[in-house]
This record gives sequence, structure tokens and C-alpha cells, in this order.
Amino acid sequence: MSMIQVILSEGLYKKDFIKEQTDLPILVRLDNGKYLHDEDIAEPLRGEETKLTLEEITRGVEKPKFFYLWDQKTGKAVVAPRSKGHRRENLRLGDVDPALEGEFEMDGADGKPIRVTTVFELIRKEADRFPPEKTAEITGVHPTVVQDLAREFASAKKAIINIGFSLHKYMWGTLACWNAALICALTGHTAQEGGLDTESLWSIGGIGSLSSPKPPRFQSGFFSEWMYGQMWETMETHYDDEELKETAGLTKADIKAYADEVLKKKTKPFYGHPKAIILFADNMFRRNKSQDHYRESMLKKVELLVNVNHRMDSTAEYSDYILPAASQYEKWDIRADVGYHRFVNLMMPPPGLKIPGEVKSEWEICLSLCRALEKGAQRKGVSKIVDKEFEIMPPPDATEEEKKDPKFVTRDFDTLTKDFTMDGKLNTDQDVTKWILETSPVLNPCSFRVSTSHPFTTGAVSKIPFATS
Repeated sequence: MSMIQVILSEGLYKKDFIKEQTDLPILVRLDNGKYLHDEDIAEPLRGEETKLTLEEITRGVEKPKFFYLWDQKTGKAVVAPRSKGHRRENLRLGDVDPALEGEFEMDGADGKPIRVTTVFELIRKEADRFPPEKTAEITGVHPTVVQDLAREFASAKKAIINIGFSLHKYMWGTLACWNAALICALTGHTAQEGGLDTESLWSIGGIGSLSSPKPPRFQSGFFSEWMYGQMWETMETHYDDEELKETAGLTKADIKAYADEVLKKKTKPFYGHPKAIILFADNMFRRNKSQDHYRESMLKKVELLVNVNHRMDSTAEYSDYILPAASQYEKWDIRADVGYHRFVNLMMPPPGLKIPGEVKSEWEICLSLCRALEKGAQRKGVSKIVDKEFEIMPPPDATEEEKKDPKFVTRDFDTLTKDFTMDGKLNTDQDVTKWILETSPVLNPCSFRVSTSHPFTTGAVSKIPFATS
């Protein structure tokens, strides 16, 4: 908020960008803090772009939900482009010049005047509560550091704020993420000029066949962590019930009751506490909240913890076995999902690199485990295991007799290596990287040869940039 205060007070924001590309000019009622809508005003404002046709009315098209701007040229409120029901297919303002600051008055639906202002004006007043000199008393960050950072960010040709996996999972963390997005909006840093990178909802796609041909036992990560770490116990001591109710709309008892209901009704899959865990790229004993309590609760129920890692992190210290994995620049890899940035990173080892000791890539480690499991199952005379959590639904033309005889997915130990390597096609991390580059519809047709010989490549179809390391 202090950076926002500096940007606003020193006029470092981009007015034209804000007016057209953000919701900051939208009008808000001062009496209740809600956006101004049709039902609030005496005579809803209309134009050709806001009218429903007779055919749309006949089809029962959902009622529009217009937002309003205050046009400085006419001194009147106008419908914001691209409001729900607005016909314009872009955000262009045309002749409208939206106000960012000030208070205005309109005739209300009840005949009484309504005072309105803009989102921008409300943000300015809120930011004025957090000057760097004041927040320094709490954060210990000197005001000049905040001021210099705000000025540098605002003046940068391209600037990106990268937020990782955990900030928004803490109390008030979401507000911090919103503020980061607001800083980008105020300074026009989006798209080619930068923006906010955090858990991007994009995927390279088309690689599902890399996983087992059988459906995996996938379960909710959040609910599993809740169960594994008995997190309801720390919730009782960590949160104030009144503050939690005010913030989340739920009490601690409400949250516990909801979790119990999920477990009872199986609305989220949960297969119980695992006896053995093979962990890849997950420092679970550090990233989970109430770390000591989570670790102790988890280890009480786990009989074997195997950690595939290239460093001795907090979880590796408590593991029974550590399988040494290659680091980022010692193997072939593509970093994309979950995307914390807008680039697909292609990793490849330098020519002639000698891998130390018993270090292997994650793919080679998994392949070795597949071979070992297959041999072990063969020695014990186990070829398949029926997984009754996954029933195979009978085809639509099945007879009543066939429907009475349920069939379930099997876990096939006798073909484990064959299934994992796509019948021997993918034996190394380089094989897999090449297959992804040539198979994924998002990356194709970025050839393996071109992608590995150029430091920065753009896919011909997707236009997603590659950064080659």
C-alpha cells in the first residue's frame, strides 16, 4: 500500500491506461460502497449499444448489469463499455473521457439524490493511510526504499511482479496479491509491458498420455494436507473466532463441520493416510503452516518416507531415504505447469557434463523404481491388483446381467515398465523433453532441433516464448 501511496501522490500512474483498461473509473455509491447500477438511478442511461433487440427479449436474454463512468466532457454518467449486456466488443472509450477523481450527484430511483465517486478516488483515500513514513514503524523498511522502488517500477519500460505459491494462503495474503495487481494496473504494466505472474492458469497441454494409461488416485491437495497434518488442531489455537467469522464468514466450528462432511460424503476424494510416500519437488515440512505440528502428525502415520531431491531441505532431513536427483541444469526438462511466469523454460545440460555420484533425473529414478517394482511383484507372483476405488461403468448397451457384475480398474505390475516408457520409446529425460516439444499442441511445431539451438524461441502456433537454459 505504501508503494501505491507513492505512485498516486507523485502522479506516477498512467491516466489513459487506467481510464480505458481498468475498473478504476467506475462509479461507486458513497452511502453503501456498492457499484452504481441501473436499479439505483431514476432514469437508467441508454444508447444504441445498450439496447436489447426484440429477438433477444423474446429469447429471454439475461438482464444487463451495467456499470457507469462519469464523462468529464458532458458532465453526466455514461454506461461503461463492455459492461454486462453492452454490445461493444472492446474497451475503447470513443468520445468519453472518464473522471478518475471527484464526487458527483445523481437522481436516485427513490427520488433522493445519490452521491457517487470513482474506485480510483476510494483507493487514493485508502492509500493515504499508508505513507512510507508510517508503515516503516511496523515493517522496518526505510521510507526511501519504498519510494525508490515505487518510482523505479513506475518508470520501467517493462516490469513484472512474481508471486510464488504461498503468500495468498496466509491471512490477509490475498489483499497483498490484490495490491500487487493494483500496482501493475496503475503503472500500465500488463501484457508486453510486464504484469503480475502468479500461478498462471495456462498449461502446455497435450501431455496427459505421459501418465499411466489407467486413472490415477488423484485427490484434493488442500483437503489431504488438512487431514495429514490434523490442521483443525492448530486452527483452534491460531485463529481468533470473531476475526475469522468477520473475514471468512465462518467460525472454526463451521470449518471443522464442513471438513467432516466432506470426509463423510466423499465429496472430495481422500484415500486415507499413506503408509509410504515418494516425494518429488515438495518441501512439505516447510511449506505447510504450523510446520512442527504438521510434521509430527504426518510422521506418526507414515512408515516409509522417500525423498527425491537435489538438496537437503527440511523434508529431506526427516526422510528415511534420499534419492539424489539432478538439479535444474543437469538434466533435460521443461518448466511450465504450474506456471508462475509467462515463459516455457527448456532446461538442458551443457555438453560433456559429468553427473556426480549416483545422481539421476526424476524420469530415470521413476523408471528404475518401475523396473524394481515389476521384478519384486514377479517374485511374489503378483501381476495385477484390483483397485475397487475405480469401477468401470458398463457401456450403454450392456445387458442387465452384465450390469450386475461390476468391473474395476487393475493396477498392472506385469506391464509397469512398458506402460511408463510408452512401450520403450521414452527411456531418458531427453526422450521425454523431445516428445513433449513435438507432441503438445501448444508448443508444436517448435522442433526439438530449433528449440535446443536458440536461446529464445516463439512457437509458431501458440506464440508462447521459450527461454532456453
